[in-house]
Amino acid sequence: MEHCKFCSTEFKYKRQYNEHIACCEFINTRSRERNSNVELVDDTIPNPRMMYELIKNLMFKNQQLEKEIAGLNKIARREKKKINVLEYLKNHQLPQMDYTKMMEQLIINTKNLETVLSGNIIDGVCSLIMDLIKDQPVQNFPISAFSHKPNTFYFYSSDTWQEMPHEKINMLFDILSSRFMRAYRVWEKTRPELNVENEDVEKQKMVYFKKVLGVYISDDFKYRKFMTWLFDKLKQNVKNIIEYEFC
Repeated sequence: MEHCKFCSTEFKYKRQYNEHIACCEFINTRSRERNSNVELVDDTIPNPRMMYELIKNLMFKNQQLEKEIAGLNKIARREKKKINVLEYLKNHQLPQMDYTKMMEQLIINTKNLETVLSGNIIDGVCSLIMDLIKDQPVQNFPISAFSHKPNTFYFYSSDTWQEMPHEKINMLFDILSSRFMRAYRVWEKTRPELNVENEDVEKQKMVYFKKVLGVYISDDFKYRKFMTWLFDKLKQNVKNIIEYEFC
């Protein structure tokens, strides 16, 4: 049984209760809360005057809803303006650096290298890129992605945006991985504890060496994890760009 908290009437069916409660709540609402000067009485059934006020109130709410719907329809029509992703990037996103300049700025530091040694090569490559993008909007980066196209990338090179093949993403990972190997060789020479000739040190150096090479992880896994991470960090939510419906 459904029970009306305003008039204590009980209803067997939910639908009857829903139809009743809207009217009963209105009748029992104070006049100042509904902008009405009508003095209400405790009638179970509203009198003609109250019916008139109820209809006026419903008409007012209906008009407000129609205005809201009209506004939503206006936005929807604006969203229907289709545009190609590359065209959008060309007209609305100019990075502060191109792809070549980005590669020049991806310089490995000790923290990046230690991330590899305590984790793996995927962690290190991601930390290296994160250092470059963490303090700026993703729109400034020469690689872009959008939420409606998972693992699809675009890169800015030679003053134009181009779609970025997965092979180029994999190549980016490989290039940065090779830089870690060079950085490790330099780092190793600066560590006195690693420049001692004994079996334990050699074993430790071999562990580090294999981590930097990523020999414990298949190439396919490395590429897939890196691509997923990169997309998650760079993707822009197309729902926030209401003027366009991306295709």
